[in-house]
Amino acid sequence: MPSSLAAQLAKGVSLNAPLLSETARKKHFASSSYLFSSSTKGQIDDLDSIYALAANALAQLRLIYPSFAAFNDSSQVHRSLFSQRAKDTDRTLLANEELKELNDAIRACLMALGPCLLEEPAGRILEWLVRRFRVNEFNVPDVLALFLPYHESPHFAKMVSILTIDEAGPWRCLAPYKAAGKALPRSALVTEMRKDSELARYVVALLPSTLEAMDGANVHRTLICFNTSVVLEYITRSDKKDLDAGTLAFLLPALLEPLKVGEPGVPHALLKDRILGSYVLISALSQKCTFTSAALKSVASTMVHSACVTSAIGATQLVTALISFLSAQETLDSITDSVVDELVALPDILRALRASFGWSGVEKVVIPTLKRLLEKCSEEPYATVLDLLLVTDRAPETILKPLTKLLLRNASGKYLLTAMYQRHPDTLRACVDELVAEDEEKRLELEHVLLNLVMPEGSGKAPRDIILAASNADPSVRASAVRHVAQLIDGDAAQELNPTELIALQDALRARVYDANPAVLDALYASPAAVIPLLASANAISALATSLTAQTAPRAVLRAHLAFFCGAVYARHPDLGTQVLLELVLPHALFSKPRGKTAASVWEVVAASSLGGHKLLKGVIEVVKAAGESLGVEEMMKLNIALTKKLADNFKTSDDYPTLLTWLIGGIADEGDAHKRLLALLVTRALLADLTGEHKVDAAYKVLQPVGVADMSDLGKLGDDDLFDEISFEETLSKGVVLKPSSRLTTQRLQLSILASIPSIRSSDQMDWFCHDKVNDQASLGHRYLHLLRSAYSIINTTVSNLSIVAHANQELFENLGTDSLLFLAGLWTKPSPSVRSSSDVDSDATRYVALRHASAFLRAKTTENPVDFQAVVPALLSAIQSRDRKVRGAALECVAILAASSSATKPAMVYAYDQVYGSVSATLQYLDWSDEGKYLMLLSEHRDHLINDAEYLISLHYEYLSSSKAENKKDAKQRQRILCFLLSHVVCSPSLEIRLSILRAMRQVSDGVKLQMLLPIIEEHLDAPSPIADSELATLSLEAFDSSAAKDLNVDESRSWSVLLRALQHYHSLGKITSEWTSLCISLRASLFASLSNKRQVEISLKLIELASEMDDDFGVKQLLGSCVKQPALVTALLQALQPNVGTLNRRASKRAKTDIPPSDPEKSAASHLALLAEVLSSQVLPGSLELVSGLLDTLSRIVATSAPVQADLIYVEQLLMSSIDSSASQIKELPNLAPSAIRLDVLVELMRTSENPQTFHQALLLMASLARLSPESVLHNVMPIFTFMGSNVFHRDDSYSFKVIQKTTESIVPVATASLKQKHNNTLDLFIGSRDLIRTFTDAFTHIPRHRRTSFFTHLVDVLGPADFLAPVIMLLADKSSNRVSRQDRQEAQLSLVLPLGILHHYDSSVEFSAMKEVVQEVQRLVRAIRDPTSPEKNFLEAIVADEQSVPSSTLRKRQCQTLLTLVGLGMKQISERTGQEPSNDLRDVITALLELATADENDIANVDLQDIGSSAQWALLQSMGIISVAYFSSAVLSMLSMVFMLMVLQIQQGALGLLAARVPEMKAEVREAVSSVMTQIVNRIKDILPSALDSATISESMRALLSIGSSSCAKEEFALTSVVPIVIDIINKHPETQQAIGCHSCTDVRHYNFSFLCTIAHAQIYRTRLGPRIIPYLRSLVETSVSSLKLYSAASNQELTTQGLHTLSCLLKGIPMFWGAQEVKLVADLYVDGETALSKGSSSQLEKLVKLLAKQLPSKTLLSSLLQCWPPIEDLTKPNGVSRFGRFFELLKRCLHFSARADVLESLRGLFNNFLQAFSARSGLAHDDACSLENKIISAYLELVVKLNETAFQPLFRRSCDWAFSDDSSSDRKITFCRLYSALLDLFKELMTPYMSLLISNFVDVLESFQKEENANKELWFATIETLSKSFAVDEGVYWRDGKLRLVSGPLIQQIPVCVNLKTSQGKTLLSECLSALVECLEDDSSVKAVNLAVLMHSRSDDRRVRLFALSCSVTMWQAHSAKLRGFGSETATFIMECAEDENDDIVR
Repeated sequence: MPSSLAAQLAKGVSLNAPLLSETARKKHFASSSYLFSSSTKGQIDDLDSIYALAANALAQLRLIYPSFAAFNDSSQVHRSLFSQRAKDTDRTLLANEELKELNDAIRACLMALGPCLLEEPAGRILEWLVRRFRVNEFNVPDVLALFLPYHESPHFAKMVSILTIDEAGPWRCLAPYKAAGKALPRSALVTEMRKDSELARYVVALLPSTLEAMDGANVHRTLICFNTSVVLEYITRSDKKDLDAGTLAFLLPALLEPLKVGEPGVPHALLKDRILGSYVLISALSQKCTFTSAALKSVASTMVHSACVTSAIGATQLVTALISFLSAQETLDSITDSVVDELVALPDILRALRASFGWSGVEKVVIPTLKRLLEKCSEEPYATVLDLLLVTDRAPETILKPLTKLLLRNASGKYLLTAMYQRHPDTLRACVDELVAEDEEKRLELEHVLLNLVMPEGSGKAPRDIILAASNADPSVRASAVRHVAQLIDGDAAQELNPTELIALQDALRARVYDANPAVLDALYASPAAVIPLLASANAISALATSLTAQTAPRAVLRAHLAFFCGAVYARHPDLGTQVLLELVLPHALFSKPRGKTAASVWEVVAASSLGGHKLLKGVIEVVKAAGESLGVEEMMKLNIALTKKLADNFKTSDDYPTLLTWLIGGIADEGDAHKRLLALLVTRALLADLTGEHKVDAAYKVLQPVGVADMSDLGKLGDDDLFDEISFEETLSKGVVLKPSSRLTTQRLQLSILASIPSIRSSDQMDWFCHDKVNDQASLGHRYLHLLRSAYSIINTTVSNLSIVAHANQELFENLGTDSLLFLAGLWTKPSPSVRSSSDVDSDATRYVALRHASAFLRAKTTENPVDFQAVVPALLSAIQSRDRKVRGAALECVAILAASSSATKPAMVYAYDQVYGSVSATLQYLDWSDEGKYLMLLSEHRDHLINDAEYLISLHYEYLSSSKAENKKDAKQRQRILCFLLSHVVCSPSLEIRLSILRAMRQVSDGVKLQMLLPIIEEHLDAPSPIADSELATLSLEAFDSSAAKDLNVDESRSWSVLLRALQHYHSLGKITSEWTSLCISLRASLFASLSNKRQVEISLKLIELASEMDDDFGVKQLLGSCVKQPALVTALLQALQPNVGTLNRRASKRAKTDIPPSDPEKSAASHLALLAEVLSSQVLPGSLELVSGLLDTLSRIVATSAPVQADLIYVEQLLMSSIDSSASQIKELPNLAPSAIRLDVLVELMRTSENPQTFHQALLLMASLARLSPESVLHNVMPIFTFMGSNVFHRDDSYSFKVIQKTTESIVPVATASLKQKHNNTLDLFIGSRDLIRTFTDAFTHIPRHRRTSFFTHLVDVLGPADFLAPVIMLLADKSSNRVSRQDRQEAQLSLVLPLGILHHYDSSVEFSAMKEVVQEVQRLVRAIRDPTSPEKNFLEAIVADEQSVPSSTLRKRQCQTLLTLVGLGMKQISERTGQEPSNDLRDVITALLELATADENDIANVDLQDIGSSAQWALLQSMGIISVAYFSSAVLSMLSMVFMLMVLQIQQGALGLLAARVPEMKAEVREAVSSVMTQIVNRIKDILPSALDSATISESMRALLSIGSSSCAKEEFALTSVVPIVIDIINKHPETQQAIGCHSCTDVRHYNFSFLCTIAHAQIYRTRLGPRIIPYLRSLVETSVSSLKLYSAASNQELTTQGLHTLSCLLKGIPMFWGAQEVKLVADLYVDGETALSKGSSSQLEKLVKLLAKQLPSKTLLSSLLQCWPPIEDLTKPNGVSRFGRFFELLKRCLHFSARADVLESLRGLFNNFLQAFSARSGLAHDDACSLENKIISAYLELVVKLNETAFQPLFRRSCDWAFSDDSSSDRKITFCRLYSALLDLFKELMTPYMSLLISNFVDVLESFQKEENANKELWFATIETLSKSFAVDEGVYWRDGKLRLVSGPLIQQIPVCVNLKTSQGKTLLSECLSALVECLEDDSSVKAVNLAVLMHSRSDDRRVRLFALSCSVTMWQAHSAKLRGFGSETATFIMECAEDENDDIVR
């Protein structure tokens, strides 16, 4: 037995003991890990590592999820689970209280993990909880609470696999899923919940328990969805017995818990989801359980309240949920008033209720609210809800009845009763009846209520009240009102009524006529004396009839109307009897099964009335009476037949027969009333059977349209199709009328019976079988009869499907027509198709097909007997063969086949319808012989298949067999012509337009001379018609006969056809519009006719067309027609000869040219217009190439030129057109003829250019001359000088692109001829120049006339034409020479403007061409120089002839000017060449440079010649420009040689120019090329070093420095020594120059200093890195810095931004390159520059200066930098100096930057000095203005913060203490306190809660300051602001480390006492600041007593005597409550006391 000690040890042993061994621990961790698998490969066994993972994960989740923000280092969860202590916690050894704290922390942590469970950090935390605290063993319920919402995820499966599941616990159901490692399906979970109530209780409580914990902060969407889905399935799958009281005890509260909304900060979406989920669950539970009334009210109240307190739920959702919840329960009588109030207060409640009225169960929501709604019916929004219930039409009866009963019991709701009476009278009446049935004693009271509702004024004596009552919804009220109205109108009281009232009363009676209640009608008609005057009119009867037929009236209503109108009205107004009978009686008089009793009642009323004796009812009443009262179907059938027959007899004999017939037709067309329509059809049918003769035709014709429009395609078969039984048909028809009067089939049968009777109608009138004119009332009887038969035939054969009836009707028709049937059928299939078909038209193609099928039967029957010739119908068959319908074509060809088969028989004895069809014109008709007819028919029959398949094939067939052919024999030709004449004679004679057109269409392609002869009568008929014929197709097709086959007849003299053709052209052109006939003629002429005419006819018709075209604007295309026809040169020549002016006219006009006022005659006008038109035609086409045509056109042009016209523009236009024609023809001549110069008369064009004043004519003449130069160049050369002379005087000055193109074209054509001639004469270049001088001068002398912007383009083009290699130089020399006098006196820039033209020409070409031209120019200069030296020299020069005539100045001067101009041209040309070849210069360029060098270096003999010196100066400049384009090596050598010149003329200028070229050229050199010339550059630098000390002029120094700058910026390693040696010389030059403003203003000094300084800058920031020059300039560092700083100040003062930037960049490079050699002096220079930056430097350089300072702080050692800054620290006394504040501030900005980049150790080393200086600087506030002090103080504090950042706490604490002593010592001023407060605020902003512990040193001082303000010992407003702001920031940043309740009590009292102080300070900003400070104070308080004390202390000030203090105290309290309502909620009662007192305050501001 164990001892007690062993028992104690066993009891206290840890449950982790089995895991202490390494093997057991690894095994346990392998099986109990959430993140890692059981394999050891990825296992982490180290708890420290897992702890680190969990800590990092917790830090991540804190930043993302608000629920983790509470788990800070001081929280219980963190201490228990994630602190260092937690790493060693063994939960199995913890005491109960500690274990409870641990479990609480685990539960809180697991709940917080709910929203982020699927994220990686959550898995790390869970791994820590599993591995450290074994939550999978000891906290299974909490773990499952976390994972169950994710029960279908793999995370759940993983966790379940490591859970410790108790077999006896509620989680035993998870054991199988643990073993399988699978997720848990929802259905399985619900199944287990149904089995285990404890599990169900746990699952249902998950969401409520989460809501209760931490104010619902851990609720997430997955949990809500899980709760909704699982509980919903649990409820729906549970039976009612399962949901017992025990289950509801935990289920219902859990469902209601999410509806308790009170947690602040809950996301809107989550709140909405959880409330809607609860709605769904509550509704589902309601369907399963029955709740008590109290439970229903409680649940409904909770639902409404949840929607009221949040905006997440809409009213529609709430109402829907309430309906779903309450619909399955008993209806509540009422609910709590507060619930109703909340419900109606919802924003969208009206829309929600309106939408829910269509749902079942809505009454269970509305009825409980009615009581409260009626109590508040006069208030909003209750009244609005009630109005909605009353006004809407969708309110269910189950709501309206309870509401109505409540209204009837409630006397105060009278207006609601009125609305109920107006909207729902039946409901009101039913409720009254129910209430009366409940309590009979209330009857009188309720009737009184109703009476008051109907007639509010009681008795109703006023007429308006009676009128209103007459329109009442209650029939009894209406009947009573009608009687009263009738009494008023008919009685004695009528005299007392005014006219308005009388009219209103009469209108009320008229309105009651249409009442549907018999009682009202009886009351109305009871006073006939009052009613008859109102209703006895035709309009009233018609309106009543329309009303009765619009809707089926009750029998009693109909009897009432008929009794009145058939009796009283007819007795007093017999003239209305017919209308009453037709409109009121007969529509209801037909007997049928549905309305048999109505008809019997109608006839009964009629028989009993006076209308029974009407003449139209003669014998009708007797027929009805004879039938008896009991009527069966048979009796009704017989009665209807007898009735309609008797009515038809009476109609036929009536005097009103037309009116009655019109009524019948209208009744047939009326589809609205079936009985009326059937009666009309029956009467019409009987009437047509009785009529005869013309009356019968007219009646049938009128009835046909309304009867025939119906579609009878679905008419059922009546029996056997082969036999039509008329008796059976009649019986079926009559039975259908009785049994199915509304059936469409019944109506169609009646219509069909009428249609079937029409073919039997006969007429003896003569008929035109092919007439298709429109039928009207004026048409002949025969025409109407024919149209009637055609319509009946079409309708019967196309719409009726019953073949027996169709056969019967067709048999009647053909028996009626006899042998004329074929003509009738031919008229049907030749009927034209309508252009626009309507819905009522029958199918015309179907009619044609049926007619042809009947015709084939007819022909087959006739041909089997005696043969008959049917050629009269052959043309009609041709029309059908061309039909668009294939079936029609097949039927027509079947007829043709029958006729073709019969043609083999013997010759017939007769011709069918001989002379019957064509009438009087039959004599002109040509008939075919029997054989010819047979052949033609056989031809058609043989091609039957093609004709059936192609409707256009007949045209091709006729073209093939009827067109003339040379190969046919004479017999066949005659036979073909006979057939052709036969067909064409039918075109002339046929009365059918369709037949005529079809024949012409079929013969459209037939070409034969006889065609035109046969059709000429038709054409002449159209031409002779007084007005244009509407149908133009006939004439169009006839005019197509004018084709090539008619040319033979047309070419005959005095041809009739020719005159008709000319008439037709004239006629159709004179119509004024383009017609198809005109188009046809034009097509014929263009196609073949014109080409087939003789030359004479062609000329005649061309002249005719020209005449027509000149009569009006050419909209008819005559010009196009002429252009397509007039093409042959001979024809054109003949027309020109016919239209050109003759010689006599020319002579006469030439003699009278000056007299232009004589008006021209009409012939002259027409001749001119005709010629102009012909010219237009010719110019619009490409004419053939013909010299004859060109000569003829030139001859006509010469005659036009010699002609004078009154309107010169006409001649000019003709001239231009003729020249265009000449050019067109000439351009088509491909083979150049060998012509004499006189063969083509170019003198005509020269004369035209001489005399013409029109620029367009001149241009065109020039272009034509250029074009003709190809044909006759010799002729052009004879006229070349006049051409260019005229061109220069007329064209050059025109500034338009066309003129310029003309010049170019002329030049291209003519100049090459002259150039070729010159090259043949001159072989030497100079001789060629001199020989071409005159030609070129022709252009150069006229260059001033050319527009300035076109000069370059023109001369460039000229040079291109001449040849740039040969003629570029002379052209530019001549152009330059034009400006020589001006250029020699101008500077280079002005000279460039003067020589812009030759320069532009020169640079248009390649460099090789340019150099060649410049070589020629320089050679010309050399020749001119030699001429100056030796004027007697015989050497020729190019420009000599130009200057020879100059007499005003000596020739040497002129030559000098020429030389200077040419040299300037060369120099400018070289200067503008941008191409750099990178190679050795070409030979031409070398020659140019050599020549220029010769000209520039004049010898000693030329020194005395001033002219040669000027030329040398120009040559020197040109030489310098030329060197800019040579290669680098050649250039460098040349420059060195120039710099080495000594004792030569103008050597200084040459050196300056060479240096300038060097400065410009070196930066553009490539690196490899630059390095190649490095040795030469070194020599150049040394040469410049020698030149600089001895240079006396600023220009040389400036150019030297520019050159050095270029060399230095691109220097190489070998040049470093030379460049270094120049540095002291440059510094010395800079220092020698004055630095005053006057010196800066001097241009030369500025340039020198400018370039010297630039060189230094280049040396500094370029060479330091690119070469080893950096260390070499260390000896000059201080000089460089001093020079740079002094120059910076100087250039900034002069606003030289470029050099200022360059200097700052220089200092930056010195800092970067050699920072270790900077000393205090250099730093002081830069610091002074920065401090004085605002005044010393311009604003544009401030950014560069900031960069320099930043670089200074970064690059220099911080120790050196800080010591240097301490040495130049500005004393406090400098603040009083000008710009002292600004300099002081910029120094601290510099200090801030330097401290920021300084090392911490260096800062600590200099700390004492820095802090002492800072304390001194903190006193800067004294003596400064407020704004300056604040601005400066901000900069000092900012720098001080940079110092503090570098310190640790040990170093900072002494400084802070000294600062406190400095600020709050006894002798410290308020300024020091203010500065310190601002400093401490800045520290709080930077370090946040780290600075709050230092408040322990300050709290007593701050309290003293506050008390001093409270005691009014201090009034410094700025100090008060600083103190409050500092406290406020300290409260805000503290996280509970320092500001505990004890500390807060010390400061809260003085702080609250600042409320009156703030009021006295009178500042709104202070009020805001103090309010925020008090709010922050409350935020820091934790103890409720402290919060209560602060709240009461603030509220106590609301009782102050000062209203301002009360108001501000109230404002502070509001701010506190708004920010911390949750913390202050418990003190609402005592706060309410103060609020009530404030509400009763006498001050309005406080009350508000």
